[in-house]
Amino acid sequence: MTNRQCLIWKDSISLWSAQIKNYPYDTDAYSNRTLAYTKNGDFSYALNDCNTSIKLAPYLPNAYNNRAVILIQYKKLDDAMNDLNTAIKLSPLYAEAYANKGSLLIINRKYDQALQDINYSLKLNPKSSTTWNKRATLYIRKNEYDNAIKDLDVALWYNPSYSAAYNAKGAIYFNKKEYQKAIEEFNNALLYDRFLFQAYYNRAMAYYKLKDFDSAVKDMNMTIQTNPKFTTAYVTLGIIYYDMGLTDKAINSLNTAVKQKPEMPDAYINLAKIYLKQGNIDKAFDNLEIIKKLGSKPDKELIELMKKNKNIR
Repeated sequence: MTNRQCLIWKDSISLWSAQIKNYPYDTDAYSNRTLAYTKNGDFSYALNDCNTSIKLAPYLPNAYNNRAVILIQYKKLDDAMNDLNTAIKLSPLYAEAYANKGSLLIINRKYDQALQDINYSLKLNPKSSTTWNKRATLYIRKNEYDNAIKDLDVALWYNPSYSAAYNAKGAIYFNKKEYQKAIEEFNNALLYDRFLFQAYYNRAMAYYKLKDFDSAVKDMNMTIQTNPKFTTAYVTLGIIYYDMGLTDKAINSLNTAVKQKPEMPDAYINLAKIYLKQGNIDKAFDNLEIIKKLGSKPDKELIELMKKNKNIR
C-alpha cells in the first residue's frame, strides 16, 4: 500500500470517494460512503449517495434500508416506512430492516407492531446488540424498566463497550430516582465514548438532582463543548446557574439559547421568571409576549410569579 493509499484509509469518506472516482458504478462504495456520512451526521450527502445507489441498482435492499434511516432524521416517516417495506420485500430475512421498522413504529407509538418486528429481527439475528437496545427503548417508552434493563444487559453481553446501552441504563435509573446508580452508568458510557454528549447531559442532570451544582455545571459545559448546537443544554445550564445564585451567567446562557433557537419557549419562560424576580417588568413582559406568540403557556412557577406582580396580566 502506498503512502497516499494509507492516507485515504485513515478517512473512510476519502477512501470510498476515491473508490467511486475510479469505479463510478460501484454500489458497495456508495453504500459504505452512505454509512460514513450518516455516522458523521452529514445526512444530505448520505441521502444523495442512497439515491445514486438505488438508481444504479434498484434491487439492493440495503440502499432502501440506509435511506430509511436518513429519512427518519428528516422526519419523513411515511417515506421511511415505504423504503423499509421495500427492503423487506426484496429481502424477507433482512434483520436490520425489521429492527429499523420497529424503531420507526416506536416513534409512531405503535408499540405492539414495533415489538412484533423487533422480536422477529432478534429471531433472525439474536446477537445484534443494537436490536436489543431498540427493544429496550420500546420497554422504556412503556415504562417497563425491568424488562428494558434485562435487554440492555443482553446488549452489553454481546457488546461490552456499547456506550449507548450504558447511557440508556443510566436514564432508566434516573427515571427511577436512583441518581447515584445513574451516574455510574453514565460514567461507563463516557468511558467508551468520551464524545457522547447525551451522557454528559444526563450525568449533569443527575448531579443537579443531587444538588452537586459544580459537577452539574462542569458536565453541562462538556455537553455544549461536544455538541454546541444542543440548545437544551444552554437552557438547563441557565437554570442551574440561577439556582446557584449566578444570575448574570444564567441570563447569558438563556440568551445564547434563544439566539441559537429563537422558537424555544423554555428559554423565554425561564428568562421571564428571572426578570420578574429581579423586578425588571419591561424585560419580563417582552419575554411573556414572545411566549404568547410561540403559542406556549407559562409553567406553574411563572404563573405564580405573574399573580404576585400586579403589573403583569
